[in-house]
Amino acid sequence: MKINLNHLFKLLTVLMATFTINPLLSQDLQALKPDSTIVQAMQKLEFLAGNWEGKAMMTNRNGRFEITQTEKAEFRLGGVVLEIHGMGFSGDSPEPVFEALGIILYDARTNKHVFRAIHKTGQFIDTEIEWLGPKKFQWIIDVKSGKRRHIMELINGQWVEYGEMLTPKGAWFKFFEMKLDRKE
Repeated sequence: MKINLNHLFKLLTVLMATFTINPLLSQDLQALKPDSTIVQAMQKLEFLAGNWEGKAMMTNRNGRFEITQTEKAEFRLGGVVLEIHGMGFSGDSPEPVFEALGIILYDARTNKHVFRAIHKTGQFIDTEIEWLGPKKFQWIIDVKSGKRRHIMELINGQWVEYGEMLTPKGAWFKFFEMKLDRKE
Protein backbone atom coordinates (compact mmCIF):
# COMPACT_ATOMS: atom_id res chain seq x y z
CA MET A 1 0.00 0.00 0.00
CA LYS A 2 1.48 3.33 -1.12
CA ILE A 3 0.85 6.37 1.14
CA ASN A 4 0.45 9.77 -0.49
CA LEU A 5 2.31 12.12 1.88
CA ASN A 6 0.60 15.23 0.50
CA HIS A 7 -2.82 13.70 1.14
CA LEU A 8 -1.77 12.61 4.65
CA PHE A 9 -0.41 16.09 5.44
CA LYS A 10 -3.66 17.74 4.29
CA LEU A 11 -5.71 15.31 6.37
CA LEU A 12 -3.60 15.99 9.48
CA THR A 13 -3.92 19.74 8.93
CA VAL A 14 -7.72 19.50 8.73
CA LEU A 15 -7.86 17.34 11.86
CA MET A 16 -5.63 19.74 13.82
CA ALA A 17 -7.71 22.72 12.73
CA THR A 18 -10.91 20.91 13.72
CA PHE A 19 -9.63 20.07 17.19
CA THR A 20 -8.27 23.59 17.69
CA ILE A 21 -11.23 25.60 16.42
CA ASN A 22 -14.14 23.49 17.70
CA PRO A 23 -13.51 24.21 21.40
CA LEU A 24 -13.45 27.94 20.63
CA LEU A 25 -16.70 27.73 18.69
CA SER A 26 -18.43 25.78 21.43
CA GLN A 27 -17.45 28.28 24.14
CA ASP A 28 -19.95 30.81 25.29
CA LEU A 29 -19.28 33.80 23.04
CA GLN A 30 -20.02 36.08 25.99
CA ALA A 31 -16.85 34.79 27.65
CA LEU A 32 -14.78 36.10 24.73
CA LYS A 33 -15.88 39.72 25.24
CA PRO A 34 -13.62 42.18 27.09
CA ASP A 35 -14.01 42.24 30.86
CA SER A 36 -16.33 45.20 31.57
CA THR A 37 -14.56 45.94 34.88
CA ILE A 38 -11.26 46.34 33.05
CA VAL A 39 -12.80 48.41 30.24
CA GLN A 40 -14.40 50.72 32.81
CA ALA A 41 -11.09 51.14 34.68
CA MET A 42 -9.30 51.91 31.41
CA GLN A 43 -11.80 54.69 30.63
CA LYS A 44 -9.99 56.71 33.28
CA LEU A 45 -7.32 57.18 30.56
CA GLU A 46 -9.78 58.28 27.86
CA PHE A 47 -8.39 61.84 28.01
CA LEU A 48 -5.15 60.60 26.40
CA ALA A 49 -6.73 59.01 23.32
CA GLY A 50 -5.89 60.79 20.09
CA ASN A 51 -3.01 62.29 18.15
CA TRP A 52 -0.72 64.76 19.89
CA GLU A 53 2.16 66.99 18.78
CA GLY A 54 4.41 69.56 20.39
CA LYS A 55 7.86 70.24 21.78
CA ALA A 56 9.97 68.24 24.19
CA MET A 57 13.14 69.43 25.91
CA MET A 58 15.71 67.05 27.32
CA THR A 59 18.89 67.59 29.29
CA ASN A 60 21.73 65.09 29.24
CA ARG A 61 25.51 65.20 29.70
CA ASN A 62 25.83 66.92 26.29
CA GLY A 63 23.51 69.77 27.29
CA ARG A 64 19.91 70.68 26.61
CA PHE A 65 18.18 70.03 23.30
CA GLU A 66 14.69 70.32 21.83
CA ILE A 67 12.76 67.95 19.58
CA THR A 68 9.32 67.86 17.98
CA GLN A 69 7.39 65.08 19.68
CA THR A 70 4.34 63.19 18.45
CA GLU A 71 2.23 60.74 20.45
CA LYS A 72 -0.58 58.57 19.13
CA ALA A 73 -2.73 57.02 21.87
CA GLU A 74 -5.31 54.38 20.89
CA PHE A 75 -7.41 51.90 22.79
CA ARG A 76 -7.00 48.32 21.53
CA LEU A 77 -8.55 44.91 22.15
CA GLY A 78 -12.00 46.23 22.90
CA GLY A 79 -10.75 48.89 25.30
CA VAL A 80 -8.60 46.76 27.63
CA VAL A 81 -5.28 48.21 26.41
CA LEU A 82 -4.12 51.77 25.72
CA GLU A 83 -1.29 51.79 23.19
CA ILE A 84 0.83 54.95 22.99
CA HIS A 85 3.34 55.33 20.16
CA GLY A 86 5.77 58.21 20.62
CA MET A 87 8.26 59.62 18.12
CA GLY A 88 10.66 62.54 18.41
CA PHE A 89 12.16 64.43 15.47
CA SER A 90 15.08 66.84 15.33
CA GLY A 91 15.11 69.63 12.76
CA ASP A 92 13.82 68.71 9.31
CA SER A 93 14.98 65.09 9.45
CA PRO A 94 12.23 62.57 8.61
CA GLU A 95 13.99 59.95 10.75
CA PRO A 96 13.03 59.90 14.43
CA VAL A 97 15.74 60.49 17.01
CA PHE A 98 13.45 58.90 19.59
CA GLU A 99 10.81 56.19 19.27
CA ALA A 100 9.00 54.22 21.94
CA LEU A 101 5.81 52.28 22.49
CA GLY A 102 3.86 52.35 25.72
CA ILE A 103 1.16 49.91 26.74
CA ILE A 104 -1.11 50.61 29.70
CA LEU A 105 -3.31 47.86 31.15
CA TYR A 106 -5.46 47.49 34.22
CA ASP A 107 -4.60 44.64 36.58
CA ALA A 108 -7.90 43.60 38.18
CA ARG A 109 -6.02 41.47 40.76
CA THR A 110 -4.17 44.48 42.20
CA ASN A 111 -6.67 47.18 41.13
CA LYS A 112 -3.83 49.17 39.54
CA HIS A 113 -2.93 50.38 36.09
CA VAL A 114 0.36 48.92 34.88
CA PHE A 115 2.63 50.40 32.25
CA ARG A 116 5.18 48.81 29.93
CA ALA A 117 7.36 51.22 27.96
CA ILE A 118 9.44 49.79 25.14
CA HIS A 119 12.25 51.74 23.45
CA LYS A 120 13.19 51.04 19.83
CA THR A 121 16.45 49.52 21.09
CA GLY A 122 14.40 46.71 22.63
CA GLN A 123 14.92 47.89 26.20
CA PHE A 124 11.76 48.09 28.28
CA ILE A 125 10.47 48.87 31.74
CA ASP A 126 7.47 47.61 33.63
CA THR A 127 5.97 49.76 36.36
CA GLU A 128 2.72 50.76 38.03
CA ILE A 129 0.87 54.02 37.53
CA GLU A 130 0.14 56.05 40.63
CA TRP A 131 -2.80 58.43 40.26
CA LEU A 132 -2.14 61.93 41.63
CA GLY A 133 -5.43 63.45 40.43
CA PRO A 134 -8.29 62.85 37.96
CA LYS A 135 -6.07 63.50 34.90
CA LYS A 136 -2.65 63.30 36.51
CA PHE A 137 -0.45 60.30 37.20
CA GLN A 138 3.17 59.29 37.66
CA TRP A 139 5.35 56.27 37.21
CA ILE A 140 8.65 55.64 38.94
CA ILE A 141 11.46 53.43 37.68
CA ASP A 142 14.74 52.28 39.14
CA VAL A 143 17.78 52.93 36.94
CA LYS A 144 21.52 52.41 37.49
CA SER A 145 21.93 55.96 38.73
CA GLY A 146 18.97 55.78 41.13
CA LYS A 147 15.31 56.59 40.58
CA ARG A 148 13.46 58.38 37.81
CA ARG A 149 9.88 59.52 37.79
CA HIS A 150 7.65 60.82 35.05
CA ILE A 151 4.59 62.88 35.85
CA MET A 152 1.89 63.26 33.19
CA GLU A 153 -1.04 65.65 33.47
CA LEU A 154 -3.68 67.15 31.23
CA ILE A 155 -3.62 70.94 31.80
CA ASN A 156 -6.07 73.12 29.84
CA GLY A 157 -6.34 70.42 27.17
CA GLN A 158 -2.56 70.13 26.82
CA TRP A 159 -0.56 66.93 27.51
CA VAL A 160 2.15 68.07 29.93
CA GLU A 161 4.76 65.56 31.01
CA TYR A 162 8.07 65.90 32.76
CA GLY A 163 10.74 63.52 33.92
CA GLU A 164 12.93 63.90 36.99
CA MET A 165 15.94 62.07 38.41
CA LEU A 166 16.55 61.69 42.11
CA THR A 167 19.96 63.18 42.93
CA PRO A 168 22.31 61.66 45.53
CA LYS A 169 21.35 64.57 47.82
CA GLY A 170 17.68 63.52 47.69
CA ALA A 171 16.39 66.31 45.42
CA TRP A 172 14.53 65.78 42.16
CA PHE A 173 16.26 67.20 39.04
CA LYS A 174 14.11 67.83 35.93
CA PHE A 175 15.76 66.36 32.83
CA PHE A 176 12.76 66.15 30.50
CA GLU A 177 9.70 68.29 29.73
CA MET A 178 7.08 67.86 27.04
CA LYS A 179 4.02 69.91 26.09
CA LEU A 180 1.73 68.52 23.41
CA ASP A 181 -1.47 69.74 21.79
CA ARG A 182 -4.18 67.45 20.44
CA LYS A 183 -4.13 67.16 16.63
CA GLU A 184 -7.27 65.68 15.07
